[in-house]
Amino acid sequence: MTYLRERLADMDALILNGEHFHMRCTAHILNLIVKDGISEIKESDNRICNAVKYVRSSTSRNQIFERCVKEERIGYKGTVHLDIATRWNSTFLMLESAIKFKKAFKRLEEEDSNYLVEMTYDVPFDEDWENATVFAKFLRKFYEATTRMSGSNYVTSNNYFHEIADIVTTLNDWEKDSNVCLNAMSIKMREKFNKYFGSLDKMNVMVLIAAVLDPINKMNYVSWCYKRKRYMPMTTKRLKGCP
Repeated sequence: MTYLRERLADMDALILNGEHFHMRCTAHILNLIVKDGISEIKESDNRICNAVKYVRSSTSRNQIFERCVKEERIGYKGTVHLDIATRWNSTFLMLESAIKFKKAFKRLEEEDSNYLVEMTYDVPFDEDWENATVFAKFLRKFYEATTRMSGSNYVTSNNYFHEIADIVTTLNDWEKDSNVCLNAMSIKMREKFNKYFGSLDKMNVMVLIAAVLDPINKMNYVSWCYKRKRYMPMTTKRLKGCP
């Protein structure tokens, strides 16, 4: 970064003298925010994950599980996904698919004698499935935002601010939710959010400039997000380099 800044400065090719040259990866920040939220349902997530691992560990176990799916008349034609510890989006896909097979996992306790033994009777409880249902809905918002911001066949920079504003509005709503689990997760994620986007001093101004230069948004949209969506406290400080 230092080398590039120096070379571009020599060429007089730096916008705003390179003051905002370094930009954190927005998708990566969302990843950090979501990981903080996931910690709130770690136990439920682990139990469901272990149940999925059991089913996916051998062909014979998978066949028994498929029989349970058939007996429960589950119409979903997909299969359960195994998550990757370092990727929260895979956790979302695992929970979303596992929820569809909740009844099959319940029947598996009766059909497969090894299931309870190997799981040391620590199988997913009803509360775990309830938490998973809430959290899958919770994660979908971030999953879709990350997918849109990570696109490679279209321009994305002008949409970053919109995605961020949409997420913080959602967090505001969830903080008031009557669901204790959802409420706790949103508060914890808001704390991490504020660390990176909580004020203009922490946010890279280029994200705002990209939104302003989008003919669909302009300055009015940015101002509206700050004021109406309670994105962050509105400030009277003029953005450097902006009219």
